[in-house]
Amino acid sequence: MKRLATLIGLTVAVVLGASVPASALYADSVSLPDAGVATMTVLPPRSVDVTVTRCHPVWGVDATVTWSSSLTTRGVTGYRVMGYLNTGSAFVVTETNASTTTVTINVPRDYMNYQPRISVVTLTSYGWTAESAKSSVLAC
Repeated sequence: MKRLATLIGLTVAVVLGASVPASALYADSVSLPDAGVATMTVLPPRSVDVTVTRCHPVWGVDATVTWSSSLTTRGVTGYRVMGYLNTGSAFVVTETNASTTTVTINVPRDYMNYQPRISVVTLTSYGWTAESAKSSVLAC
């Protein structure tokens, strides 16, 4: 009987103890120096120009794409020349290193029906990019 009373008492204590919320208080403060957060902006290439140099009736259009280097000072690894069609399709035309700012490209004749446009993207070692505005439609 004494065991039963002890068991009932312990059961009541566990049930009541579990229903009381736990609480704790801790407060402390430390002053830290202002570390400042530097932000970085990647800038697109400047003055992108696309000049059609030859219109071939079978093979397509040859064009020269030139641009001025990005003003981004850190981590520029190269440039990506992109093509865009009026269907919404985009494709990589070529990639260059950071010192190259002129490429000659060929746009296949079949693409000319889709009003191709060109842009140039700044590439960085840390994965950030910035894209120039698209050129006007290439035409013969």
